[in-house]
Amino acid sequence: MLTKLIIYTLGSSLALFVAAEYVPGVTHTGTWTILAMAGFAIALLNLAIAPILRILALPLRILTFNLFSLVIDMAMVWLADILLVDNFNIEGLVALFWTTVIIMIFNALLWQILSPARN
Repeated sequence: MLTKLIIYTLGSSLALFVAAEYVPGVTHTGTWTILAMAGFAIALLNLAIAPILRILALPLRILTFNLFSLVIDMAMVWLADILLVDNFNIEGLVALFWTTVIIMIFNALLWQILSPARN
């Protein structure tokens, strides 16, 4: 669990840096610590709240061929933006969508590279 938190925090922080540079509507003021705090908040929400939402939304996930998981991930990024992290803003649904997609890609790649070997 701690390994997942560290990898997801690193992936989310790097993805937020990329999103802040290239996605219009994503801004942060301050240093890289703002992005690290936002990445930690997103990782924490994805590990604590998202599994519960995925179970509750199982019928919708089945009907949409798991595309509803993207909506759940977008909600976690939005919650981190609105409630947990100051000085980091995502303006608009399009910016939220692309930021979430970038975070998902970075987390998947880092998990493949850095995850401990499984038997």
